Amino acid sequence: MNDWDLISFVKSSDKRLRILSMLKNSVSTPSDISSKLGIPISHVSSTLSELIEHKIVICLTPERRKTKLYQITEKGIKVLSKIDEISGGSISEE
Repeated sequence: MNDWDLISFVKSSDKRLRILSMLKNSVSTPSDISSKLGIPISHVSSTLSELIEHKIVICLTPERRKTKLYQITEKGIKVLSKIDEISGGSISEE
């Protein structure tokens, strides 16, 4: 997938964009993301899996069953920056 495909992939889902924006600011758990963004935890988990598959997010604690920590990757930061640039700086977490 090239950069434009990734940008389109993230931009096409409000959940992907909001979760990625939140992870830009801090490492977080699915429960924290769910609580802060008001997205059901099952949706957060499936969205994180999609973002991991595209190497935009990584799990820092893959061996843990609970309270896994997630972080945006450099690739994810570049994608988010490009989206912010083409959106005129209107990306927000909320």
